[in-house]
Amino acid sequence: MKLTVSGLQFIEDAREIIKIAATAKARCRSQLEQVSQIPFEIGCHDQFEQALIPPILAAFLKRHPQLHPSIKIAPPQVLETRLAEQKSDVLFSFQHRSQYHHTAAYHELTTCPIVCICSGNHPFARYRQLAVEQLKGTYIICDPNMAAFNSFRHHNRIAAQSAPAETYFVDGFNTAVMLIKSGIGFTLYPDIPYCREPDLCYIPVHELDTVSFGLFTANEKNKPLVLEFTGIAREFFAVQKI
Repeated sequence: MKLTVSGLQFIEDAREIIKIAATAKARCRSQLEQVSQIPFEIGCHDQFEQALIPPILAAFLKRHPQLHPSIKIAPPQVLETRLAEQKSDVLFSFQHRSQYHHTAAYHELTTCPIVCICSGNHPFARYRQLAVEQLKGTYIICDPNMAAFNSFRHHNRIAAQSAPAETYFVDGFNTAVMLIKSGIGFTLYPDIPYCREPDLCYIPVHELDTVSFGLFTANEKNKPLVLEFTGIAREFFAVQKI
């Protein structure tokens, strides 16, 4: 048995038909898979908050493997808009960021002391505790719009103890950490032990308040998932306190 001339002419058409059918089938399967995936956006401001996402998200994905998570790292102005438009499901943040309270609910996960952060070679590194009066020298101040706590009075008090040439104004925590690792000065920031940089020193400071850290949530469409994510985050922080 062998192909006729007509059969030989048709074989290329048959191959194209099979190819088109396979491509259409694959495209349809891909679209169905995308429909079955549930998007879930997590917002944060900097590497400090970013460090918390992997362990909490990993536990969340074990319960919901069909999720398609994304992580948005952006300034407060951008994150505020995404919350208001319900594009972000959860946002890691300190409670003081009042702009989020207009459009989102706040869920506290922990409270944090404000500490002095410096390198291991800094003169402060030999102390177990510090008083505000001791915080003299090169001081790194984060942009108030990006700062993690209401810090004006603390910054003003400490900056007054330092010469103008010893004061650095930076746009956020990431930049402050880079300067500190380069051997430049110290900063004040809330302390969550899990988020610490291993080669830096975190020294408690008397007279400084604690601040609340948690999640802002606004997406009503994904509310059951949002509440479950919040519960997992609370469990994570409870374990970290043991």
